[in-house]
Amino acid sequence: LFFNYSKKAPYMHYGVLGPDRKLKHFTPVPLPGPRLPHDMCYTRNYSILNDFPLFWDEKLLEQNIHANKFHKNLKSRFAVIPRYGTADEIRWF
Repeated sequence: LFFNYSKKAPYMHYGVLGPDRKLKHFTPVPLPGPRLPHDMCYTRNYSILNDFPLFWDEKLLEQNIHANKFHKNLKSRFAVIPRYGTADEIRWF
């Protein structure tokens, strides 16, 4: 199980590797902009990803300056996705 993130849309992907280390599943995770996720959780059937309000300052990022900013007006969110789920199956909390 893994995720990646980017400064360009789609801003996050979620994936599953098999025991043979080959990619078994890969899907975009819809986010409103670039984020800085650094962890995930999982159960036997689901994965949990985060969208926290600590991420790059968008105006500075346009200048290729990676300065973190706490966006206090945004809420923390958690995405619950089935192990082999798609973006349409994500439930946000």
